[in-house]
Amino acid sequence: MTHDAATSTVAVAWYGRVASGDPIDVALSLSWQLDACRRTLPDPFHIVATFYDVGSGLAPAEVRSQAGVEDCAGIPIPRDGGLAELLEQANRPDRPFDAVVCGSIDRISRSAQMAASVECELDRAGVTLLAVDDGISVDASGLIDARPVQQAIAEWYLISTPPQRLGTDHAHADPHVRDAPGNAADVDQSEGKR
Repeated sequence: MTHDAATSTVAVAWYGRVASGDPIDVALSLSWQLDACRRTLPDPFHIVATFYDVGSGLAPAEVRSQAGVEDCAGIPIPRDGGLAELLEQANRPDRPFDAVVCGSIDRISRSAQMAASVECELDRAGVTLLAVDDGISVDASGLIDARPVQQAIAEWYLISTPPQRLGTDHAHADPHVRDAPGNAADVDQSEGKR
């Protein structure tokens, strides 16, 4: 990770996401996520861009960014785009940030595969992904990463939560959710065989 030697700051983009809800709840949740990230980032990290979506954590980045545009209207946080735009900017040679911070990895995605894909894309672009609930620590060797534990928790939540509670049709397309014991599809199939 590079930083601006003249100002001794590391430019960071923030990413937040809420599934849906009342506009006031959405605004409060996103504000809370952004404030938590600001409070947790150590010096010399500074948020220079804000990206967020209102939509399912299982939807592809492009779908989230487009679907959430109307839902983001009226939220008092400047929006540089959603996840798709964040990834697009991360891949530009003149990107304005060197790292991305989120409140937790499940804000990127509830799916370990999708979250890992986003993290790999950022890593290929030379951008570090940080998550507040992983703990953001800097020592002589660089950033300390506890993300694998948090990602396992997010994946457990995805697998153990019935699709109707996730509030998304995308859950039915995910084989982990669709085939998980106890989900609606499993119950329907077992009842039909009785």
